[in-house]
Amino acid sequence: MFKNGSDSATRFYLYAGSLPSDITNSQPTAVATSSAKITAYAATSRSLSGAPYLLTNTYTVTFDSEVTKSFDPCYGYGTSVLVNSNTTDTWENIGSTTLSNTTCTVNNSGVSSTGVNTYVIDSTKTTKRGSSATPHLSDIAVVSSSLSFTLDSNTENVGQNRTANNTLNYSLVFRARGRNWKNTSVDSTSSTFYLWDESRVDHKDMIQIPYKIQQKHLQGKILE
Repeated sequence: MFKNGSDSATRFYLYAGSLPSDITNSQPTAVATSSAKITAYAATSRSLSGAPYLLTNTYTVTFDSEVTKSFDPCYGYGTSVLVNSNTTDTWENIGSTTLSNTTCTVNNSGVSSTGVNTYVIDSTKTTKRGSSATPHLSDIAVVSSSLSFTLDSNTENVGQNRTANNTLNYSLVFRARGRNWKNTSVDSTSSTFYLWDESRVDHKDMIQIPYKIQQKHLQGKILE
């Protein structure tokens, strides 16, 4: 190869006799880590003829993830370096969930994601890369997602069969999918979050809700 475009007399020679035909076959394995936690929870209950039920229920859950070895030795082969998602979300069966800030992107022009919640930062976590900056080999891609949930005011889940309702619950699982420079993925998955967890009930402000009608919103309906 030429040293530069104006000096064709200076060359660098490389012996390729022992190199593989595809030098991209060897690719570092990306390392993804994540953590999830409930950062806000609120619920109100009512009682109809002594039978308690949930009137309102809201959650905010944060899911933070990181991936390393995404830029070793190159970048730009794939653009979505780190993506957060919900692999399981049955909370939507009785309400609405919205997951925001999900993807960190780096294209062949450099870093694209430079926001507060999606960005690329150096290995000491002190310097964020700017727009179109070249990521360093040891840089870290970061995504901090937030999920909000609101119970549907028209939802009811009480049936005549008490046995079925005794085991009724709704689950939520997060996944962080990071990629190396060759676009090979690696996952980090959260534990399962259940909508109903008695440990979250504030007994000073709420009626303790029997498990068989735990996510009920009656809207004036009478239990039969």
